[in-house]
Amino acid sequence: MLLGTNASRAGYESARLELARLRLSAGDARATAMRQIAQTTARALGVERVGIWAFKGSGGGLLGVCQFDLRTGTFPPTGLPDGLAPAPLLAEIQAFRVIAIADARGDERTSALGKDYLDVHGIASLMVAPVIRDANVVGVICCEQVGTVRDWTVEDRDFGACAADMAALFLEQADRFDAEASLRSQREGEAANERMAALGRLARSVAHDVNNVLGAIDLIGATLEAGNDDEAMARGREVRAAVAFGSRLVQQLMLFGREAAPPAEDVELGRLLRRVEPVLRGLLRGARLEIDVGTREEATVAVDRTELEQLVLNLCVNAGEAVAPGGRVRIELREPRPGEPIDARAVVLAIADDGRGMDAETQAHMFEPYFTTKVGGLGIGLSTVYGIVKRAGGTIFVDSAVGAGTTFRIALPRTSGTPPVGNA
Repeated sequence: MLLGTNASRAGYESARLELARLRLSAGDARATAMRQIAQTTARALGVERVGIWAFKGSGGGLLGVCQFDLRTGTFPPTGLPDGLAPAPLLAEIQAFRVIAIADARGDERTSALGKDYLDVHGIASLMVAPVIRDANVVGVICCEQVGTVRDWTVEDRDFGACAADMAALFLEQADRFDAEASLRSQREGEAANERMAALGRLARSVAHDVNNVLGAIDLIGATLEAGNDDEAMARGREVRAAVAFGSRLVQQLMLFGREAAPPAEDVELGRLLRRVEPVLRGLLRGARLEIDVGTREEATVAVDRTELEQLVLNLCVNAGEAVAPGGRVRIELREPRPGEPIDARAVVLAIADDGRGMDAETQAHMFEPYFTTKVGGLGIGLSTVYGIVKRAGGTIFVDSAVGAGTTFRIALPRTSGTPPVGNA
């Protein structure tokens, strides 16, 4: 491909064809496309630097998307001083015009950039092409000639406009990928909720029938226990003890399948954690327990206190069983973080361990009743946790990988305790 100001029309057509052949795939489509456009544009025009910038907010400031350096073949950081875009330049950009400036230091539209930008990078000439979407300028492609002054040709400007149009097209495609991914995630979540609801209905039905059978067996045990034969009485006590154990399992199953929440009360999460801390330390004798409530001790949620204590105990016991001796179990109470799909008004209870973690297959079934990977496990604990969170109007997220530990994030609607300004 021909480079420099004498690039032939054939060279530009070849570059246009290269841009037209770019294909995006799901994933980090937006960043990948912008890098490819910046690289192709720099090589076609023969300029040392090509940056792609997006407008941020109503103030018209620019946010760096990517920068390509032709001399090194790399993508250096797009550091840009605040307030860099001068008003005359912005006004011309908003008029949908490609701006070709030969003497960037002497031109009144860009002279203000001299000390903080042009001189720093040795930029002599600039060509700026607006990226237009839905009749609005959403960003620019900035082509920067280093060293000698360059008189931009009509062909240069036409190619710059073409590159900007391709950038707008790829941004639209990337937005479509994002929308499709969000829709898939929503549908998968709905399917998972439907599956868990069906399991809940099945659990209630099974629990009801098993309860009836256990009641009949308990009567037999009581009859034996009330007799005069010592051996029969002993067997009666054994039968009733087994029935009591079975009843506890049935209660757990009914708790998972219950749709209506028990009467809720305002529970201060931080204080609840402090109250159950001695019990947790007793249960996690082989692990280090860390509890961090920060300044959120008075963060309040509307839940059944007993259910919330059971949730914490179940998750901590699981974490303790997953870690090696001396491993760590950490409980953190915090605000939602940027990028988390959690309402900013919620409070997050995170329980993490540095244990063996779970593979994808285990994570796909972990909330189902009686699913377990533990020898002698009953598979009730996590299904109970799931039911408690849903009845409280919360959301549960799990991050886990084999050998990398597991983190459960429980987001619960906050009833009081104003979140601090900004995220933690």
